[in-house]
This record gives sequence, structure tokens and C-alpha cells, in this order.
Amino acid sequence: MSASTQAIIAMESLRPESLRTRLASFGRKSGIPILLGMILAGVIAVAGLVYTSVDRELTVVALMRQESVANLAAAILSEKFARLADIGVSLATRVRVRQFIVEDRWSEAIEDLRDVPQNLPVIDRLFLANADGTLMADLPRLPGAVGRNLAHRDWYKGFIRRGKPYVSEVYTGSAAPRLNVFAVAVPISTSTGGLVAILVLQVHLDSAFFAWTREMDPGPEGGTYIVDQRGRVAFDSKSPTGGEIVDLSGTPTVQALMQGKEGVHIAIDPASGQETIFAYTSAEPHGWGVVMHQPTRTSLGLLARDHQLRRLLIAYALLLVLGLSMAYLAYRLVMQRRLAREHMLVNAELESRVVERTAQLQAANQELEAFSYSVSHDLRGPLRSLDGFAMVLLEDYREKLDADGKDALERIRAASQRMGNLIDDLLRLSHVTRAELHLKPMDLSALAHEIADALAADAPERSVQWSIEEGMNLRADPALIRIALQNLVQNAWKFTGKTERAAIHVGTLHRDAQTIYFVADNGAGFDMTHATRLFSAFQRLHHSGDFPGTGIGLAIVRRIMNRHDGEIWAEAKEGEGATFFFAFKEFEEGPR
Repeated sequence: MSASTQAIIAMESLRPESLRTRLASFGRKSGIPILLGMILAGVIAVAGLVYTSVDRELTVVALMRQESVANLAAAILSEKFARLADIGVSLATRVRVRQFIVEDRWSEAIEDLRDVPQNLPVIDRLFLANADGTLMADLPRLPGAVGRNLAHRDWYKGFIRRGKPYVSEVYTGSAAPRLNVFAVAVPISTSTGGLVAILVLQVHLDSAFFAWTREMDPGPEGGTYIVDQRGRVAFDSKSPTGGEIVDLSGTPTVQALMQGKEGVHIAIDPASGQETIFAYTSAEPHGWGVVMHQPTRTSLGLLARDHQLRRLLIAYALLLVLGLSMAYLAYRLVMQRRLAREHMLVNAELESRVVERTAQLQAANQELEAFSYSVSHDLRGPLRSLDGFAMVLLEDYREKLDADGKDALERIRAASQRMGNLIDDLLRLSHVTRAELHLKPMDLSALAHEIADALAADAPERSVQWSIEEGMNLRADPALIRIALQNLVQNAWKFTGKTERAAIHVGTLHRDAQTIYFVADNGAGFDMTHATRLFSAFQRLHHSGDFPGTGIGLAIVRRIMNRHDGEIWAEAKEGEGATFFFAFKEFEEGPR
């Protein structure tokens, strides 16, 4: 389809009737995409709900292991506390111990318990306190400990509050060495049930009491920590228990644990900054708790979940592609049938309009060409009169004219002749633009020789060294290429007019499998900073007094190259000559 046909179709598409037709057609066409879009949205929504449900269920299954291990650890901890309390009760019910205390013989009472630390290594220390919380005897004995009131300790407050064996919170002992411990307080009562003393079993946090946690497996890179009633760490499998007691009561997991809750969730671990699984359970009825933690990236259950979800997503993607493909095929079939009917109607209408508009364009071009020739004829008449009358004055009245008069007449003649040449060049430029291409094989070397011989015959006084490469064959429009090469060679001839040893070279070079033709000379050259103006009409880089011309020639050459889908460019240096290169993109060298 020609450019003019495309332009006519584009203009016709903007007509009001055409716009209304297109809008109505769009309304009919848009119904199917909207329906398909609604179906696709529904399918995606259902798939999203299913994916979310599967994700939730797989996550619950993956986290069940951590929760089970935490529940087991809490049960073991409760059982350990219960055994410790049972040991305390069995010691507190010894008859001799109770008798010595009733008789205020505290030292003998504690001596009766001397074998306890040896038989039960987890008990680091034990002591006896009266009902007011004052320490009366201890084992092993620490200097300054006896007589100290310990009613401020949690073991005393918890025991008084509950009235039965009590496991205290973690605390730092007041006597040297100041160790981190917890205590189990057990009542010593008379036969009538009256409280006479409190037996306190103190367990050091570094003792073997928590050795059983090594059997718990929280998973790769996981850990276990045990907290007391206030959320302070009694044991951490990943950190030593010495030093200051760590308070985790501000963390969400421990806060939930202190509120009596249990469960499992995924959160950011404040210590490592990683996404971590936390499973937590209370060790009832003592108020302590167990927390299992493991980075999600090492959880085999979550990795299996992610693998299953990826497979599900791949299946969704395949189903989506299949569904979209089927929907697209169905849509294409419906639309192709509809468009085929519409195109038949539209094409018939457009073809008739194209024929009409083409005829109008051809008539306009013919009128424009007739007008151009008419204007040129009308302009040439006055110019010939000016030139003729000026010549008559110079020939018949030369003796009567002074030098200024003669110069004025010469200027009038030169200007009229230059104007005539300019009109001829403009007509040639117009013809080059409108002329139809007739591509034929041609010999560029022979054409260059012909032009060179004509120039040499017109100016036999000039001595120019010509170098014309032989065998330059191409396929192009001979008439237009003649005009182009003639302009380029005549320019080289003109601008070497003031060069002592003038040389003009017409030849080729090859670059990237493309043949590039050139016309080079060693004449006046030009400044490359003005090269962008070179191929525009009426643009001259030299004064007309030095090198006459109209400034149209190179514009004509460029139009001819454009008609052949080619290009032209120049390289020059002022005072050293210029080279004009041209190449054809579509019409390769040699006849076809």
C-alpha cells in the first residue's frame, strides 16, 4: 500500500461516521473480554482462597512438631518440680528434724540433713527458717547467713500465700558467692498441723537439674529456654546461665506465656533478627514456662510446606496458561469471524475513497507542475529582457557610459543570469522529487569519464589530474544518478579552480560488505563545523564572488539519494579539499 493510500485511510478513519462505527464495534467486541475477565477473576479468587487454606493447614502441620516438643519439655519440667517438692516433703517430715526444731535445736536439725547434698547433687544448698522467715541453720554453712531475715524472698512470700510447697522465681543469692538460684520452700509442721519451720531447698541454675533439656531436639539451629513466673531466664540451651539474670518479660512470646497461654507462632527473634518459630507452654502449676525456638529457614517442616506450595503455584500457573490459551483461542475465533465481515465492508468503502482521493492527488500534482512551468516561463521573460537590454546598452552606448554605468550594467546582467540559473535549479529540484524511479543497470565509471571529458572540453586551459576507478557498476535510475554525479563532479571542478595542481578522484571503498562511492578533490574544502548546512537548499559555505553557484546542487543530490533509499555525507578540511561519499542501502552493486 502506498504512502498516499495510507494517508487517505488514516484521514477517513477520523470521519464522524467512521468514529461512530468504531465505537459501536468496540461496544460489541468489549462484551466478550469483560465476560472472560469476570470468569478469570472468579477463578483467581477461588484459587487464592484454596492457596491460603492449604498454606494455613500445611503451616499448622509443620509447626506441630515444635509444639509437641515444647509440651513434652513443659511436662518434664513440671514432673522435675514435683519430684523436688516431694523430696522436700519427705525431708520435712523426718521425726528427728521436727523434734530438734521444736526443742529449738536448729543445728542438730540441719545436721540430720547433712547427707542430702551428697545423695541429691541437684540440691546446691538447704537451710531452715522459722515462721518469720529468719534463717536459723544452713548447709553448707555460710558465714553471716544465720540470723538473716529472708521474708522478702519470693520463696517465703509464695509459701505463705499458698500454704504448701512452692517453687520460687529465679534470684541471686545474698551471701557470697552470689549465685543465680531458685528455691523450693516446704513447711515443717507439728503433729497438730502447726507451722514450726520452713525447709528451703536451693538449686543452682548451673546444676544438673536442667540436663534433661539436652535430650530435647528443637531442630537445626534451634534452642530451648526456661523462664520463671516473672519471665526471667532460668536456663538457655544456647547461652551460659552465669552473670546477670536476663529478663524476657517484654517479649510477646513470654508475655503470652505469663498470661497462661500456650501455642506456637512465627515472629522475628529480637536477638538474631531472623524469622523464628516460637513454641511455648506453661509448666503448671508452678508458673514457669518452656519456649522452643528455631529459625524458619532451617525448619524441615516449613521447607516441605514451601515445596508443596511451590508445586501448587506451578500447577496454578499451568492451569492459568491453559485457561488463558483456551479463552484466547475462543475469543480469536469469534473476533476473526466478526472482523472478517466488518473488513469486507470497510475495505470496499475505503477502496472507493482511495481511488477518488488518488485521482484528486494526481490532478493536484499535474496542476502544481503546470503552475511551476508557467511561473518559470513568466519569470524567464522579464529576466531575458533585462539581460538583453543591458547587453544592448553595453554594446551600443559603451562609449557614452562611464565606468560606474558599465559596472552597473554588468551587475544587472550577472544578476539576471544568476536568477535564471536559480529558476532552472529549482525546477530540477522539483522534478527530482516527483519523478518516478526507473531502475536499470548502469556503468558509473563511464558516466564519470563522460562528465570529466565535457568539463575539460569547456575549459581546455585548465590542467586537472583525473583518477576514475573502472568497473563501477550499480543498479539505479540513470537519469537521476547522472544529475547527482554531475553536480558532485562539477563541484569538485569548481572548487579546484584556484588550486595549482588540481586533482579529482572518483572511486569506491568497501565497508561492512557495503559499497561506498566517493568524489574527492584537493580544492578549497570547507570547515566541518558547518557541514550540517551543506545539503540544505540555498546554503553556501563560500562567497559567490569566489565560487559562483545557486546553493541548490547538493540539495538536489541529497533528494536523489533519498529517492534511492541511500545516504550522502562529506568530509573536508579547509584549504585541503573535500570528499563526498554516497551509498545505496536497497539497490546493491551490479545489475539485477
